[in-house]
Amino acid sequence: MSDEIKKDNSLSIEEEFDRIKEIIEKMNDEDCPIEDAINLYTEGMKLCKDCNTRIEKIEGQIKVLDVEE
Repeated sequence: MSDEIKKDNSLSIEEEFDRIKEIIEKMNDEDCPIEDAINLYTEGMKLCKDCNTRIEKIEGQIKVLDVEE
């Protein structure tokens, strides 16, 4: 992963995916209080949005490289 992308966010995309998996596991726990589930959902949605933005940025960079060839 490039340092430029890493500087924008404290977690790498891979780390964000791992956190999303953790959130899903916690939300699937029958003992998860509704308030915690709502907070986890909110965090998960923010992470998903961030991942999508970062992936779109990377895709754009790949398209530029592909056009330059």
